Amino acid sequence: MTGAVPTRTQALDRALDGVTPDGPTAEDLLAVARVLDGNPFLRRALSDPSTAVDVRHQVVAALFGAKVTPAALTVVQAAAATNWSDGHALVRALERQGIRAVWLWAQAEGRLGQVVDELFAAGQLISKAPELRRAVTDFTVQPDTRRGLVQSVLGAKVLPQTLALAEHAAVTHAATFEDAIARDLDLAGQITSAQVAVVTVAKPLTAAQRTRLAATLAKRAGRSVTIEEVVDPAILGGARVELGDDVIDGTMTARLAEARRHLT
Repeated sequence: MTGAVPTRTQALDRALDGVTPDGPTAEDLLAVARVLDGNPFLRRALSDPSTAVDVRHQVVAALFGAKVTPAALTVVQAAAATNWSDGHALVRALERQGIRAVWLWAQAEGRLGQVVDELFAAGQLISKAPELRRAVTDFTVQPDTRRGLVQSVLGAKVLPQTLALAEHAAVTHAATFEDAIARDLDLAGQITSAQVAVVTVAKPLTAAQRTRLAATLAKRAGRSVTIEEVVDPAILGGARVELGDDVIDGTMTARLAEARRHLT
């Protein structure tokens, strides 16, 4: 990417990297993003370039100063001091920092890999249950209700970092639930310099198969790869690999479909 947007993103990344990535800070950043997402007036007030920076800082301090951690306030103030194309861009930027803060929090506790696995599994669980997926993606339902539903499904079964990310994925306007989970996993990869590959197979991979596949995909990606496995007997055999935007479909069903095309 080129131009002003990466510069703004990098500046906020540095603001977050300069504070302590603990749980309250991560959750406060996501909460502030949700507040602004639901309030057009505040979005405009904090993103309007015609408003002086010190006035925007005063608004942030008045609204959030006593409600969020000092670390979160530092990042929000940095965001408010930046000129954005519109209020939604400000919200997306704060969402990004909230998600990064969750991953840095998990990394600080030595749990980042576990959160990656749990978040992927949680996304699969909710996405593959039609009624549950409809419930968490229905924007006529209040956000707190959707977040409460995710909490009731996952609850104490997952780490707090996983729960924070899954709850936010259910209420963000920036992406579908599935795309939000994928975005979050991509951000984890940026922090660890490892890319997540979703591998769909007819039966579970053996340890040796996982090791070989990870090595092969790492060569293709140019960095280490973490494999998240989906078992789907319907594909009959082979594997389907999603590596970022790259999809490699070597399943038996794909081969049969290709054979049928050649026969017609």
